[in-house]
Amino acid sequence: MDNIRLEQLLSRSMCYCSHGMPQNIIVHETEINESTVVDWSNFCREACQAWVERQQNRQVGGLDKNDEPIVVEVDETKYYHRKYHTGLWRAGYWVFGAIERESGSVFLLK
Repeated sequence: MDNIRLEQLLSRSMCYCSHGMPQNIIVHETEINESTVVDWSNFCREACQAWVERQQNRQVGGLDKNDEPIVVEVDETKYYHRKYHTGLWRAGYWVFGAIERESGSVFLLK
């Protein structure tokens, strides 16, 4: 990647990581050293985890300034990890989430 700025490389790396692209593909696409990609991916994962943990005690819903109910959308998903869809079955864990339509405030619970 000729004449590309550091911010662009890191931005692309973060985008690829957030979309679940394997690290070896990120290395190939960005031409960044493998250890740098691993470090950056770990940093992004830790930053996302810290954000989720900060959201766990947030209250969503209720009434707005005009005593109208605030619309909240809720959903749940189950996360588990099996490399290459083989190996031991693991129970995984459920994540429950809610988001206010107007403000975008979220609540996540693992």
